Amino acid sequence: MFFPAVLVNAPYGGRGYGTALEPASYPGAWGYPNNTVLVGNPAPNGSATGTFFPVKVSVERLTSDLEFGAGTNARCDASYGVSVAPPESIGSAGWVLLGPGNASDALEPTWSNFSGFEGDPVSPHFENGFAVSNLANVTTCNAPTKLLTVSARPATVQIQFRLGGQNVTVAYTIPFQLQFQYSFPADFGTWQVDNLSAPGGPGGGWAFSYSPCP
Repeated sequence: MFFPAVLVNAPYGGRGYGTALEPASYPGAWGYPNNTVLVGNPAPNGSATGTFFPVKVSVERLTSDLEFGAGTNARCDASYGVSVAPPESIGSAGWVLLGPGNASDALEPTWSNFSGFEGDPVSPHFENGFAVSNLANVTTCNAPTKLLTVSARPATVQIQFRLGGQNVTVAYTIPFQLQFQYSFPADFGTWQVDNLSAPGGPGGGWAFSYSPCP
C-alpha cells in the first residue's frame, strides 16, 4: 500500500511547499533503518501534489485490549489495530492529485492508484481537499505578497480492508512531522482557508478556495 508522506495544496495564483520529517525507526520511510529524512514536495498555482511511499500493512482484530490505569477497565474504542512493515524495496512516487489552475481544492481526489509500481498499488483514503472555511481568510487585495509558514499535526488516513468476511475501515495516523509554506501573490485576491489540522480534522496543512479582489 502507498502511504502519503506529505500532501500539499497550492493557493490559486500562488505556491505551496510541504515537508515531512520521517523518523528512521518508521518502516518504509526513506531513512529506514538508519537516518531521519526530510522529504519536500512543491505545488504550483492551484494544484495539489503528494509524495507517497510503499509499505506493508496488516490489520488485526483487537479482542482483549483494556485501557491502562485505575478505573473501570473499560475496553478501548478501537476494534482493530494496524501494523506497518517495510516493503521489499524502499522507494517513492511523486503524484499530481489536482492539476494547476484550480480556484478551489474541493474536488481533490481522496485516494490514488499506483498501478505499475511494485506492491499493492492502492493508497489509503485521505482528506486533503477544501471542505469548510475554519480559519481567517488570507487576502492580498491592495496588499503585498504574503508568505506564511504553517506547522501541522500528522495526517490520519483511512485504511479499508476485507477481514473475516466484512468490510473494515481503520483510522491510522502517520507519525511524520509536517510543515508547510504558502505564497500568495500581491493584489491578487482572497483565499478561504480550511485548516486540516483544526480539531476534528484529518491533519496536514491547508486547503483553499479563492475569490478575486472586488
